[in-house]
Amino acid sequence: MKPVAYLGVDGGGTKTRFALIDGDGRLLGEAELGTTYHPHVGQDGVHAVLTEGVAKVLGAANLTLADIGYAFFGLPAYGEDSRAMAQLQACPATILGHHRYTCDNDMVCGWAGPLACADFGGEAVDDVTEACFLEAMSDELEGIGFRTEPGFDGLAARGTLWGGNLCVVNSLLGTPHWPAAKATRGGILFLEDVNEHPYRIERNLLQLHQAGVLDQQRAVLLGSFSEYRKSPLDRGFTLKTVIAHLRSLTKTPILTGLPFGHVPTKVTLPVGRRVNLLVQGRDVLIGW
Repeated sequence: MKPVAYLGVDGGGTKTRFALIDGDGRLLGEAELGTTYHPHVGQDGVHAVLTEGVAKVLGAANLTLADIGYAFFGLPAYGEDSRAMAQLQACPATILGHHRYTCDNDMVCGWAGPLACADFGGEAVDDVTEACFLEAMSDELEGIGFRTEPGFDGLAARGTLWGGNLCVVNSLLGTPHWPAAKATRGGILFLEDVNEHPYRIERNLLQLHQAGVLDQQRAVLLGSFSEYRKSPLDRGFTLKTVIAHLRSLTKTPILTGLPFGHVPTKVTLPVGRRVNLLVQGRDVLIGW
């Protein structure tokens, strides 16, 4: 049966919001209830709020639980208390009657919401972006591929996929928020950025290099670095100049061409998952 609707739940310490949309992104129903912060309301309280909210949005759309193709539950303190993890993870199944859902910390909603609006809220949605995202959300996506520059044929690596926006990643250095060593050492680091001139990109990449981060990776994948303005003072200094210099400093392979960043066409990446990277000719394959 083709999914009719998709459910999003943004929990919080004071309120919990519910939204139900169809496959075209049209809002079918919404609701706002109290907190789902389990240290305050307990597991029973979380269950009660989620049950009521799901019922309200389905009622507004005249749909049933079976019509939900997939759901995301952003729950406060999820992942922060190992004793509560199993119950929080299992809670939506007792409400939905199926396992077509994902749970994560409510902070994910904070950054995923703006991304969803940018990628899926316009008049036209990129076919590749949409297809890749929907496969990932239904747990059908098993890998992605892209073309890179010559010179990496035969490269094979395995590690934890991690990274994101270059400036944000760089700003975490030396803080308690820097990812654990088990993720950053021997990993596969992906980076992208927007509205940053190549000299700023170089500064941030060199900071990561001089902190020893790049040398600790199995590979570095560079996505899109878009929407910066060229200057007459550049005098031939480009992003290619930056990458060439960086490759001369580190033994870690630096691959370009990853379709990811502030661009219409992008893949969905399994951040935090162990992946296998293989290069055949100029074709890069990442599987998990």
